[in-house]
Amino acid sequence: MKLLSHISFFKLAILLATVEFLLLTLFAVLYQLQLINQSSGIFIFILIGLFLICLTFVLLLLVRGTIVRNLRSMKNGANEISQGNLSYRFDETPIRDLTGVNSVLNEMVIQLEQATLEHSLCQSQLDGLLQSMNTGVVLLDRTKKIVLCNFSFLQLFEAPVSVKPQGRLIEDFVRHVELSECIENNESDVSPHHFDFVLFGNDKADKKLLITTRPLLAKNDVCLGHLLLFEDVTNVSKLEVMRSNFAANVSHELRTPITSIKGYVETLQECVSKDAAASDALAIIERNALRLENIIEDLLKLSQIEHVEDFPMFVSSEVQHIVDAVLQDVEVERSEVQVRIVAEVQDSLRINCSEQLVIQALLNLVQNAMRYGKPQGMVSIVAKQKGDRILLSVKDEGLGIPQHLHDRLFERFFRVDSGRSRNSGGTGLGLAIVKHVAQLHHGSVSVESSAECGSTFTMAFPVSHEC
Repeated sequence: MKLLSHISFFKLAILLATVEFLLLTLFAVLYQLQLINQSSGIFIFILIGLFLICLTFVLLLLVRGTIVRNLRSMKNGANEISQGNLSYRFDETPIRDLTGVNSVLNEMVIQLEQATLEHSLCQSQLDGLLQSMNTGVVLLDRTKKIVLCNFSFLQLFEAPVSVKPQGRLIEDFVRHVELSECIENNESDVSPHHFDFVLFGNDKADKKLLITTRPLLAKNDVCLGHLLLFEDVTNVSKLEVMRSNFAANVSHELRTPITSIKGYVETLQECVSKDAAASDALAIIERNALRLENIIEDLLKLSQIEHVEDFPMFVSSEVQHIVDAVLQDVEVERSEVQVRIVAEVQDSLRINCSEQLVIQALLNLVQNAMRYGKPQGMVSIVAKQKGDRILLSVKDEGLGIPQHLHDRLFERFFRVDSGRSRNSGGTGLGLAIVKHVAQLHHGSVSVESSAECGSTFTMAFPVSHEC
């Protein structure tokens, strides 16, 4: 056996075969040279041959036994590892070839154990993250069956603890036609899709959910499934309603005193027409009362826009008619500031909209362009179709707006130049109204501007099906 620890099985087999061949060759040569007689030579030749064959057979049996034992040990070790016992290690063997194999297997098991520990740690971290989220998270496979979900999802839908969601269809929990169609038909667009969903409670108040879905793509852009997020926005919606109602109520309540102030100012102006100081003071009061009245009117418009049910259903409207209405509304102001307005409208453009709101939004943009553009300059109105969108653009020749302020332009009461805005009669709500009108029509608004190059505001609306 000591010999076997230094000589591999294949080398031993070659050595024995070589020794046997040399001995047989030697006796054949001696026999041919008649150095041994015929009878004794044949007998000795046969004995030596049998001895060598027996020796070879015994050595092969010893080697085979050693190999079989080690192979059984390797098989048992493989079974242990397959059952999850990664602490198992393969023993050393006296056969050098198998010793190398065992070393490689032990190294592989060590790496597998480390990878398993890292995977378990990552899985624990992921589970902890998912279970600590207030947002419901669901992972679906390509057949819309649930692969995993967190506790918040089950809690939102009041699923019993005994329910095992894995392997069940998402429709067993959420019945939403648009969501189902999006999952079935969208397997390549990685942009998220949002859906509103009202979850009616049996004994509890209804919940308003915001559902976000996006596909999960492999490196070759093959869809592996979908990720769904369920966010409870019930409280946020209530706060939005409260805020909007508060603004509307306050605006209504302020209308009466503002009207009274304006009336008394007009009366006093008639009484003190010869007193210059008093007339100037009354003019300031009147100007600020008018500005406050304009702010109240804009707040009411915003409140109405946020209550979609206050407006009739959208109808297909001609863009040319909308532009003509705006031009008619600003004609008096245009003459006063001596600004030239050029309108270029592509033929046969139509959008599904509340015409009243779109006219108001475009009117705000044109008035801003006249107030903040170059004196006696030009304002351009361009309406055209680009892809599946109708673009309404208003361009002025003003000083422009710095790039770092673009993101804040559509905030309420934000002004690029506060002093100039107040002097021009602006309320700080015009662009906020434009943004809300565009969003109400499933559109968007954007601005392109730089210092000394003027500004271009563009509203984008979906194309009307009748277009």
